[in-house]
Amino acid sequence: MAETELGSTSAASVDVRILNGDDGPRIVMSFADKNSPVRLRQLLPALHRLADIVVEDAAARARDGGQPMSCTAGCAACCRHLVAISITEARQLQDLIGALDAPLRERVVRRFAQTVSRLQGSAMWDRLASFSRLSTQEKVELGLDYHRLGIACPFLEDEKCSIYGERPLVCRQYIVTSHPSHCADPSGGAVTRVPLTLNVFQALSRTEVNEGEDPRTVLMICALEMGTAGEETLDVAPGWFRRFAIEARARRDERGGTP
Repeated sequence: MAETELGSTSAASVDVRILNGDDGPRIVMSFADKNSPVRLRQLLPALHRLADIVVEDAAARARDGGQPMSCTAGCAACCRHLVAISITEARQLQDLIGALDAPLRERVVRRFAQTVSRLQGSAMWDRLASFSRLSTQEKVELGLDYHRLGIACPFLEDEKCSIYGERPLVCRQYIVTSHPSHCADPSGGAVTRVPLTLNVFQALSRTEVNEGEDPRTVLMICALEMGTAGEETLDVAPGWFRRFAIEARARRDERGGTP
């Protein structure tokens, strides 16, 4: 992976580069302001761009190996999935919706409300509400059950993401090489995802909790209804990214180089 410029956040002026080191990609950061405390969600633009670069690199490697990515504009099969977001992203969700143009904002808010109302009247709601406490297998089964409902993401407009530049990390990191028909029916187990050298969502989910705590994720469709408990922690930008790098390294080591 060649050196790549990721740009900067307006909140914390963080310039991020990825260098290809002997032991894999290495994140290099510089900070215009190292001393002003910021909320973790103020660094989401840099994390978004980081995820994009990781995905671009993974897609290029897959293409060079004769397995081109099958994800294309207009294919929105994955926009019927149950999307998990970090606490940080959940806290940013209300501001994200509020920044939309009024007509789109009204449609999005209405879709959120209609979906939650439909789900609250089903046996699935208790499972959705306790998502973070489910086992991995239970989460998979819940995701498949939800996908069968065919509920489109509230942000989907004419089969296109209306917040594409601000879409969640999980959505950014979901790329496949299998035929699109398999995405329409993921229960068959034929979806082939492209492995990433860095799972930004996973590292962020662990960065935002205290050491020793289990990461807590929120289902995006439920985030407005359930909210996010607890105060937002402040830290300087270098402190946040130091913690993020530690978590990213730990995940890579646990999985033999592929977090």
